[in-house]
Amino acid sequence: MAMRQCDHREVRRHKRPATLMALAAILSGLTSSVWVSPAYADTPTPATRALEVSGTPQVGRIGDKTHVIGIGWPANAPIQVSTCGNNALNGSPDCNTDNTQNTVSDGNGNFQFDMQFGRPTKPCPCVLHTYSPNLNIATNFPIQLLDMPTAPPSKDSSSRILKLEVSVSGAGPIWSWLGFPAQRSLDAN
Repeated sequence: MAMRQCDHREVRRHKRPATLMALAAILSGLTSSVWVSPAYADTPTPATRALEVSGTPQVGRIGDKTHVIGIGWPANAPIQVSTCGNNALNGSPDCNTDNTQNTVSDGNGNFQFDMQFGRPTKPCPCVLHTYSPNLNIATNFPIQLLDMPTAPPSKDSSSRILKLEVSVSGAGPIWSWLGFPAQRSLDAN
């Protein structure tokens, strides 16, 4: 029985299109547009639906527990609740983000859980700031923290949202896939 000799050039010729297609797919995924929402971004517009949030007790000290109840939220929506000062006029900068509690509303748009009052970064008037990040809706429930100072609320005019476009350019030899140096640059606009 005669054995056929393998021509390595023929094998390489068939592998090249697949390699080039894989390389093109990888490189096309390296250019993207990214939204960066810094902590000082504007507070979302309150929802037009009647969203209800309450905390019992409404008066306490930092570290005391309160039972939070939410009614009328969209079904299965992610919810974040934070203790905030300054009536949460500036969003996250007014809040104790270390003590933020996360939950998901049930199929009827309701939720409830216990949380501790955190120390807000700004003086009172204080609120339980309830926010749904995916839906960009929020509401506030006033609370009184007995061990926090008070001051008139003020809106920070430096709040903004930053749009950042990022792309990677350049190339390198196939050996760069194995850890050898390549020439690439990251462009951010």
